[in-house]
Amino acid sequence: VSGRESLAPHITRLTLTPAEPFSYRAGQFVNIRRNDGLTRSYSIASIPEDGDQIDLHVKSLPHGEMSNWVSESASFGAQLEIQGPNGDCYYLTDAPDQPLLLIGNGAGLAPLIAIAREALRSGHTGQIHLYHGSRHAEGLYLQDDLVRIAAERENFHYAPCVSGPDARAEHGAGRAEDIAF
Repeated sequence: VSGRESLAPHITRLTLTPAEPFSYRAGQFVNIRRNDGLTRSYSIASIPEDGDQIDLHVKSLPHGEMSNWVSESASFGAQLEIQGPNGDCYYLTDAPDQPLLLIGNGAGLAPLIAIAREALRSGHTGQIHLYHGSRHAEGLYLQDDLVRIAAERENFHYAPCVSGPDARAEHGAGRAEDIAF
């Protein structure tokens, strides 16, 4: 563990620095295992070009042994085993003009932001629409970064969606998957 940061209530960025080179694609996930054997799967939020570190977005769950350990106790230098990468949903560079529709709720933003960043870094020319949903407005994290990217890149569109009663004017009111379609 090389970093831990609160991104929003109940969402923690856990940064890992693998002991050996680690190859993955934007959108994949890993299993992390503590020394006591507890293992959980988390999507990778970073892209390979970010360097040696891997970022995971972990949502704290009631009675979540791993998620609460990450948000409350994981300390710099803690040793975890990384298994993977896993998953076949990742960005491919062979169709740069293809539109991308990315929809996720809560910490499901992690692989989507990685895919969007990798597509933009690779010179993707097709339209990229990212819909991020949360029950409460406070659960929409990394909004400033996503709004900035949308302002800088004409083919990237960010739609924050709130399904609960505290949706603001800048949010789509409803579930992300309903608003996207």
